[in-house]
Amino acid sequence: MSTEPPEYIAAVHPTFDQYRNKYPHVAMERHDGILQLTLNTDGDSLEWSFEVHHELGYCWQEVGSDPDTKLIVLTGAGDSFIARAARNYRAKTPDAREWIFDHTEAKRLVGAFLDIEQPIVAAVNGPSFGHIELPLLADIIVLADDATLRDPHVKNGLVPGDGVHVILPLLLGLNRAKHYMLTGKTIEPQEALDLGLVAEVVPKAEVLPRAWEFAREIMEAPESVVRLFRPTIMQHVKQRMLDGLSHGLMLEGMAALDRWPSEKR
Repeated sequence: MSTEPPEYIAAVHPTFDQYRNKYPHVAMERHDGILQLTLNTDGDSLEWSFEVHHELGYCWQEVGSDPDTKLIVLTGAGDSFIARAARNYRAKTPDAREWIFDHTEAKRLVGAFLDIEQPIVAAVNGPSFGHIELPLLADIIVLADDATLRDPHVKNGLVPGDGVHVILPLLLGLNRAKHYMLTGKTIEPQEALDLGLVAEVVPKAEVLPRAWEFAREIMEAPESVVRLFRPTIMQHVKQRMLDGLSHGLMLEGMAALDRWPSEKR
């Protein structure tokens, strides 16, 4: 069974050539239907910024809508998956109007990632300072032996409301997830494996090749199975996110607005 769309639908689908160089923070290459997305800032480890926050949701929408992409490998450049926040990120507390925009963008960032129907293999190449919901929402996660995971919201004076508050309790159980979020405790690689957050921990140099091994193994299944697996398995996660994401973002916004006195906004 082919999953190629009818000609009249294919005519409006994005093509790789149309979007491959469209997103500055996502380097792309595709081989045999497997699309590698490498998060980066100027070719090095990604620094999270307003531009990244805005860009990724639209990127997920396009790559997920391309029928010639059969599977996605998501990784980072340099030594970290997400190195740090950019210097200008959250330099001031946003006002209500700005947070309304952020609220919309954050829903797209997570929602469009969950709407991707192609399987996603995450090759977490190094530590992630935050936004660990992204690799944790992949289907197979390979972690480098120096890659740590951490949710910094509470330690940074914010409520964890951007999706991590949904996925961590699903993966860890409610009480353990609350512990990690409230304390900002770093999850070490072996700990992540023991907790069931990731599939494997491998030496740093092997993390991307191992992810590609998984990708090629998955591609041996019938094409229709490859395409229908993720929407089948992730439906209940999407429902949980639909119930909790907007609410969490609004509460995060309330905490952000209270973070500094109004005269500093």
